[in-house]
Amino acid sequence: STPAASTVNEPSSNSNKNIGYTITVQTGSVEFAGTDANVFLSLYGDKNKIVRFQLQKSKNNSNPFERGHKDEFEFENINIGQLKTITIEHDGSTIGAGWYLDFIDVTYNNNTVNFPIDRWLAINENDKRIRLELEPNTKPTSKIAAGK
Repeated sequence: STPAASTVNEPSSNSNKNIGYTITVQTGSVEFAGTDANVFLSLYGDKNKIVRFQLQKSKNNSNPFERGHKDEFEFENINIGQLKTITIEHDGSTIGAGWYLDFIDVTYNNNTVNFPIDRWLAINENDKRIRLELEPNTKPTSKIAAGK
């Protein structure tokens, strides 16, 4: 017998399905590494699809983004296709909002994509940025303007 037309026409990849994502955020262990500022993550997929979340309810810590903590966040029904890049940022809304971030892992479709960071997101550290655009397996470079 021949397969039904519906199976023939289905896409071979998961790029059109709504799937769950687990975001793992590792705050560094350096002094004052944690933050209480509002933290936002954007996921950029192929086909120019973007989703943006506020990371609030950690599965494993009642107070996320504390020094040395690993926090997990789960989001369902995401459809961005294949993950290309992410943006992590905070709003600097608290005293001592500076945040030392070790890495972020994004897991979907039984696949984990690592974003190494190993730097401050702080208005008074390094290049003063509190927003980073990240590529998989690539540490961000500092963008310190010449002459400053």
